[in-house]
Amino acid sequence: MRFACILNDITHAYGRDGHGAVMGSKMLRAIAVRGHQALPLAHPEKVREVAKWLADNYKVLSAGLTAHGTPEGVPALNEASILPTRNFQEGQFEGYRDIAGATMTETILVGRAHCYACPINCKRKVEVGPPYNVDPIYGGPEYETMAALGSFCGVNDLKAVAKGNQLCNAYGLDTISTGNSIAFAMECFERGILTKKDTGGMELKFGNAEAMMTMVEMIAKREGLGDMLAEGTKRAAEKIGHSAIEYAMQIKGQEIPMHEPRGKVALAIGYATSPTGADHVHNIHDDMFEVEGPALEGLKELGIQEPLSIFDLSPAKVRMFQYVVNWEHFRNCAIICVNLPFNYSQIMQLVNGATGWNTSVFELMKVGERALALARVFNAREGYTAKDDIIPERFYRAFTSGPLKDKEIGREAMHQAIQTYYKMAGWDPKRAVPTAEKLQELDLGWVVEELDKTATKK
Repeated sequence: MRFACILNDITHAYGRDGHGAVMGSKMLRAIAVRGHQALPLAHPEKVREVAKWLADNYKVLSAGLTAHGTPEGVPALNEASILPTRNFQEGQFEGYRDIAGATMTETILVGRAHCYACPINCKRKVEVGPPYNVDPIYGGPEYETMAALGSFCGVNDLKAVAKGNQLCNAYGLDTISTGNSIAFAMECFERGILTKKDTGGMELKFGNAEAMMTMVEMIAKREGLGDMLAEGTKRAAEKIGHSAIEYAMQIKGQEIPMHEPRGKVALAIGYATSPTGADHVHNIHDDMFEVEGPALEGLKELGIQEPLSIFDLSPAKVRMFQYVVNWEHFRNCAIICVNLPFNYSQIMQLVNGATGWNTSVFELMKVGERALALARVFNAREGYTAKDDIIPERFYRAFTSGPLKDKEIGREAMHQAIQTYYKMAGWDPKRAVPTAEKLQELDLGWVVEELDKTATKK
């Protein structure tokens, strides 16, 4: 199915973009690797210095993550009206306390876990008895899962969400796209686009925890309505017809993550322009840069000095967005978790300590920009243009209640911000791809010929 994951040890997921589907299409079941020796470090003392800093500071800087995992922020997101609810129809969920990280800690948590050698321990192990029977071997829900199978589907049953998480890990499903697909179907059902004839008699309404769990199984096994939803919301909506596409919360075929852009509008630029479809990891989260703090302090190393409002779409905000996105693409290349509280200089020191490269923060940011440029050239070859850099219409409509009441994303402001970004990035504004000159500046001159071939085809 389209949004299958690659999983490592059941609970560590390469969760987006359907990498598991690519493996499956090549009849590749698994890759087994075992190391027998330590990798040498160019400057061990530099790596140890940063490691010691993390050991000395994570208990303060990452206290919430250690205590309650990534869902620890659910109450704050709900208060700010940016907790995705019922397929992005709302930003607040009346049952948010039931799916908060602290509630999981107090009720079903039986252990904590971590990625290799990380002290933060933000991963969860949960256990639930009959009738759900959730085994700790499958871990526990991360924030994205808690929201996608919880508030996004209108479900406040924590045990049911934990069961849904177990099913996704057992079958290898991206929990974001799974929850998205189910919520899409729920909204279509409530609007009469889908009926009980389509659902096999199931009352597929928001808040129906049993239906949510059943649909996870049906998607994984491609049974009934699940066969259509396993293709993702875009293809499912096109097959259903009527007005279903309006309720498919996706960009370039990738379902939107559990971060509400009406409360951090530059995030919407990132959703629209991401080469992989809507993504929250190589993106900006405006609220981190609205006030003085660690995130903004790091950006000062790149020349961004002033905080900007979460509703700002000015050229200054676009410049901030571009720098952050390029850096996050580098961070992904380096495989450094966004939850590690390192500043830019510390990451540079880690790269230098591991490799011996005499690098700089600026040079590493250019690595990210280069990766993004290559991805955009690939997209252009496959037929994508600026027309694909859009967000769902729903985000141009404001909420009718809550802190974000009447706070819509301005359509013209968004258009202008995207156009400004293209120009700042050195991209052709029609094809949304780096110009030949920009590729040369990035030392990617060898790609220009491929780009020319793409232009000729079009």
